[in-house]
Amino acid sequence: MTGRACGVVLAMALALPGCSSPPERAAASNAAPVVSASPSTAGGRPSEAKAVVRPATAAPDPGDPAAVAAAFLRGAIAKDQRAAAAQWDGTPADRQQALAVLAGLSGTVTIGAPVDGDAGMGQRYVTVPFAIGDRHGSALLHRIADGFDSDDPRAHDWRVRTVTFDEEVPVASAGAPETANARYACTDGSVVPARFDNRDGTVALTVGGASVTLRQQPVASGIHYAGAGFELRGKGRRVVLTLPDGATKDCEDHL
Repeated sequence: MTGRACGVVLAMALALPGCSSPPERAAASNAAPVVSASPSTAGGRPSEAKAVVRPATAAPDPGDPAAVAAAFLRGAIAKDQRAAAAQWDGTPADRQQALAVLAGLSGTVTIGAPVDGDAGMGQRYVTVPFAIGDRHGSALLHRIADGFDSDDPRAHDWRVRTVTFDEEVPVASAGAPETANARYACTDGSVVPARFDNRDGTVALTVGGASVTLRQQPVASGIHYAGAGFELRGKGRRVVLTLPDGATKDCEDHL
């Protein structure tokens, strides 16, 4: 083939619609990373070869429990408590415990396939297995079932209720606090700061400028504290505070 013929063939090849110019290929390779929370196994421990959680700026799909679990873990490991708290539905004390443990871990985060759990009427639970480096555990997520109403605007979103590990993680090495703080914003416009003492099983509240201490009470789920005529009950970030005169405050933790 002559030099002129080769030039014609090369020009035709470059003009084909399937060919990309170097700038186009560079742009494609620099696309923004996304969260990959696709299940890597059908339950059980996830494979580290798949479903790697990559950095992303978008909030997770609240209807995808795997994506929600990934967002919580990623935020906790990065010590971004606000991002992690947005995906949490458990007690403030459990949240602080989970954040403290996860903040002491590092490594690749992988997510396994969600497994449906037992649920009562109007409730839904799933367990999402995960691995962080060589640590394996699972996150229990909860939401209100479709067709059931709730005052909580996020009641139908998947959110993390608890985090557990297959093997005990030394809490002290992760710097877990012996106390946990909450800041309850109430529907009457008041704010009630709370300080939970995990050693003594108490919570100190500041109500109307006065400090009161309530003691933890037996409860099947959620939290229940009582003392000095006050009572604090709740699940996740939402609580009801009953005052000595019987009046109640509906509040939500915004810390």
